[in-house]
Amino acid sequence: MKHSVSKATPTISRVIKDYLKSAGFKRQVVRAYERYEVLTEADLRGLVARLLRSKLRAIRSAPANRYTVATEVFLRDDRVKPDVLVWRGGKPRFWIELKDTRAFMPLSANTDWKKLQRCCRKYKSVNAGFLIYVARKGRAEDCSIVRTRRTLRLWAISIRLKDYISNFERFDREYIRRARYTRKG
Repeated sequence: MKHSVSKATPTISRVIKDYLKSAGFKRQVVRAYERYEVLTEADLRGLVARLLRSKLRAIRSAPANRYTVATEVFLRDDRVKPDVLVWRGGKPRFWIELKDTRAFMPLSANTDWKKLQRCCRKYKSVNAGFLIYVARKGRAEDCSIVRTRRTLRLWAISIRLKDYISNFERFDREYIRRARYTRKG
């Protein structure tokens, strides 16, 4: 006799965490870079917020409607401003820090990683924190964030565009041209 194993429906929080850690999320980010929709960290911020809103709309359930996504919100008097914040019931649930550079910079990544740790510890309602680091070149090992027992709710997601884009040299030349465009005449 076979036993049927029923899987519990994952929570909205679990769906968001799994989505941000997925290869599908990375592909969507890379696709936006390939289309030159992302040329700055501000563009990346808007992209991540838009992708999260789309994911929440796709869930189509009452609990998913309780989540909202905001960018660069000041939190009380703390003078901290997360790049992207996912709210539920008026409380921050997911804290996302973003980094967009030419090559991976360990010092910069560690600074944001420490900010993420400090803020997620302070705001008890935060369920998880993410550092999403996109670099065009460099070694991914340079963004080696060490997770410890104290950082189990935090994830570092690094995307090196050179690994995903087939004709990277052509892409990089055009990216630089568009990102540093100046009007002549």
